[in-house]
Order: sequence, then C-alpha cells, then structure tokens
Amino acid sequence: MLHYANVFGKREVDDSEAMVRNNVRHPPQINEQLKNLRWMIDHVGLPEWVEKGREALKKLEDHRDRVRREERGQ
Repeated sequence: MLHYANVFGKREVDDSEAMVRNNVRHPPQINEQLKNLRWMIDHVGLPEWVEKGREALKKLEDHRDRVRREERGQ
C-alpha cells in the first residue's frame, strides 16, 4: 500500500508540475488534474505527498486563473 501511495502521489504531483511547465491551456484537462490532486491530498495520507500535493495544487490553480484571465483578455 505504501508503494502505491508513493507512486500515485509522485505521478499526480509530477503531472501537475508538467502541465504548468508546458503551459497547458485546455481547461477541462486542467480541471481534471485539479480534481485528481484534490483526491490524492484527501486520500493518500502520506504527509510528504500531502504537502507536495498542496504546493502543486496552488501552482496549478494559479496557472488555471492566469489562463482564464488571458483568454478573457484581462
């Protein structure tokens, strides 16, 4: 179970950071990753991944908000 939690936590954090780094601009894809991160934070339970997940969640939410502002021309 610990191995699965580490693999899942790492994958979700890495995927989120890659989306920000690659400047993904597809809202449904961003929202799906946000949902996955929130689930991981609530259910994985390893403090290390919860903390990293919260940081990745904040970065991805900021990226989502920036994309929305740019699409609206603000």
